[in-house]
Amino acid sequence: MFLYLDTTSGNEINLFLYDQVGRQVDSRTQAIDRDESEKLLVMIKNFLPQAKNIQGIVVVKGPRGRFSAIRSGVVAANLLAFAWDVPVVGIESGENVKSALKHLGEIKNFGEAVLPIYEKGPNIGE
Repeated sequence: MFLYLDTTSGNEINLFLYDQVGRQVDSRTQAIDRDESEKLLVMIKNFLPQAKNIQGIVVVKGPRGRFSAIRSGVVAANLLAFAWDVPVVGIESGENVKSALKHLGEIKNFGEAVLPIYEKGPNIGE
């Protein structure tokens, strides 16, 4: 099974489970306005009992989406991949998940962390 995280839509968090041949077998969506990092962790915790034998993680790394939402998704994906010693692959907003799943099937362990891509810099204090 492969876990797919997307926090970039702006108003919802999406989690998907794919099998080894790329078929979607489960999904969860939760509406958000802010605090996506807190909601994402709870969502993943509740989703994991159905997510047995995760062999890799795909995460949308940007560039579309809020800075904090992109960062939350990428950090969560990297953290889980490191903890489970599974590969993690980042895709850009709108990119097809199937090619990332195929690439994940060729990697066995955690190697490189995914780096986020932002459309613009953080808007801190402005």
